[in-house]
Amino acid sequence: MKYSLLAIFVLFLLIFNSCANQLPPSGGDDDRIPPKVISVNPLPNTVNYSGNNIEIEFDEYVDRRSFRESLFISPKPKGELEFSWSGKSVEIIFSDNLEKNRTYVISIGTGLKDLRGGNAIQQPIVFAISTGSKIDNGKVSGTVYDFSTGDYPSDRFKNLIIGVYSKNRLINPEKDIPDFITQVNQDGLFTFNNLPEGEFRMFAINDNDRNFLFDKNIDDISVLAGDILIKDTLPVSNVDFLMSFTQSYFAQNLYSFISSDRVPLGGTQAPFQSFRNQLTKDSLGLLYTTLKNNEIDFPPELPSYFYFYSNNLPKLYITENIKYTDTNTKKNIPLSYKWVNDSLLQISAMKNVNPGSVIKVTVDFRGEGKQINSEFLISVPDSRKMSKIEVKNEYDSLDNMCVILNKNNINHFKAENIKGIRNYLFDNLPQSEYRIFSFEDINLNGIFDRGSYYPFIPSERFYFTGKPINTKGGWTGEVYIKLSAVLSNP
Repeated sequence: MKYSLLAIFVLFLLIFNSCANQLPPSGGDDDRIPPKVISVNPLPNTVNYSGNNIEIEFDEYVDRRSFRESLFISPKPKGELEFSWSGKSVEIIFSDNLEKNRTYVISIGTGLKDLRGGNAIQQPIVFAISTGSKIDNGKVSGTVYDFSTGDYPSDRFKNLIIGVYSKNRLINPEKDIPDFITQVNQDGLFTFNNLPEGEFRMFAINDNDRNFLFDKNIDDISVLAGDILIKDTLPVSNVDFLMSFTQSYFAQNLYSFISSDRVPLGGTQAPFQSFRNQLTKDSLGLLYTTLKNNEIDFPPELPSYFYFYSNNLPKLYITENIKYTDTNTKKNIPLSYKWVNDSLLQISAMKNVNPGSVIKVTVDFRGEGKQINSEFLISVPDSRKMSKIEVKNEYDSLDNMCVILNKNNINHFKAENIKGIRNYLFDNLPQSEYRIFSFEDINLNGIFDRGSYYPFIPSERFYFTGKPINTKGGWTGEVYIKLSAVLSNP
């Protein structure tokens, strides 16, 4: 009898554990296809809905935790959501009644994965229902850009949400959950199709703790160039955000604080600290530079930065003992020096060096008792490997700062002020991949102003060629500046 009771108890535990834990079906080929929605009840765009639940059926078993974390319902229903699972279907139960005459948008973000292969969906799944007689149809679309280098990771936007706030109250993203929320796809694109009419404020938030609030200690936020006015019959497009996902990336730190003299500005310690961390340093940690030994495809302007961690040397002594020598002619190259601050020196050639030149850079401060003696060889490509990009500006009354970024070497860039309807030719570009970043310099300070989320200050409008322009020797490309949407003042 004891053995029978023990067997029944063990069998009960096995049955209980198999029911409590979600396990993928065994056997079969490797699953590489993300889950798909087969049916939704009530149907998308249902009006006069008075129920308290939504049922969604998938074509395969999905990871339940990823579903809960990826589900957004806007506006947020009162009370807590409950979930009832049955095989490949889930029932979302509202613990409180939905508000009357409201359009509710149900979004399942790209964090949703299937159970067997862990495959995430590529596009958010979005549909709407209404408790009133009509579905709101306000449309807003745009793109989130960032300055990431190399190949984009597939999950770079997995925690990024676009939050829309009604302007009927004081808005602080640190304390206020958005009225409407969506997620971007893998390319940074987002769309709202069912917003009500009215005036709204939008933010892009890299919501790492997934609480729909901005935490300045762990999240990043981007501000638009103004607020948006939504009407059912008037879609708003090109609502673009500029984000930074890695604070150590030189270009983002530099171009958030770029000046018309093509030098990074001080102002904040964190970006400058990140900038310094990207530099080549000597064995003693006294000299930092953007130069790398045996670097090829160097621009003929020889743009270079030197940072002196502990500088008590006279500036004149420093400039006299940094020399650029053409190894073919054995002659020193005339240089232009600009001190950004007491520790950061910008150097460039007074005129472009000849294509195909190999330059030896020597830094020798031993005359003042310093143990700094470094050499670098840099090579400028020949003319057959040079390319051009012509930037076309069609804004007749705007001051646009335009920066061309070398994707393969983030220390090589050019910046020009392009005012009025005109074309500008960026030439003598070593063949590489480039991106164009341009912004409307409203206050003429030469800096891209990202704005403030609270108290709200709009950012400046910008243009960014998200995909690189791949140049080849002898090639000339064209880029048309198209700034982000014109939005209303706050």
